[in-house]
Amino acid sequence: MGGVSLNKWDVYIAAVPFEDLPQTKIRPVVILDVETGAVDCLKMTSQPPRPGEYVLKRWKEAGLHKQTTVRTSKRLELPPEAFTKHIGSLHLIDIIEIEKRMSL
Repeated sequence: MGGVSLNKWDVYIAAVPFEDLPQTKIRPVVILDVETGAVDCLKMTSQPPRPGEYVLKRWKEAGLHKQTTVRTSKRLELPPEAFTKHIGSLHLIDIIEIEKRMSL
């Protein structure tokens, strides 16, 4: 990311690889942890939630343009260069709800 710091609970646009194809898709992700050489994050989508997933309550405040589901079951490790743009940060209400689902 060229010197930009990635922080926990920030929302970024990133190049996310497809699970079954060599291509990537540009999509929002939420940062969970920044490790040496890899960034732990969760996929986000405008699709309806699956069981156990979470629809953000404060998605506008996070800088998103439409209602967004956090795919808590879709944890990713991406290289820092996959992140292209900072969008915003999650609201505390959403952070608490995501943490609840991640601890199940």
